[in-house]
Amino acid sequence: MVMAHLKTKATTQNLPERKQWKWIVVRELVSKGYSRDEVVNLFRFIDRMMTLPQELQREFKTELRRSREDRNMPFISRVEEMAQEE
Repeated sequence: MVMAHLKTKATTQNLPERKQWKWIVVRELVSKGYSRDEVVNLFRFIDRMMTLPQELQREFKTELRRSREDRNMPFISRVEEMAQEE
């Protein structure tokens, strides 16, 4: 969460870089072995903090979808659903 906050502040003027950092932070969540509920809750927090313009958010969601398909991680699907609801 601290990294997400620091990278949000650091990328105020560089939103494509923010998208890259958002992706890195979300990937770290998945790789750390958190439970599904923990990942969903942390993702919601990160998604709200690291806001992106519509086009970059769309690209981010596409990357998220691709990652889920590549790794066959069903719990990402729920995270993706949560992101789409917001």
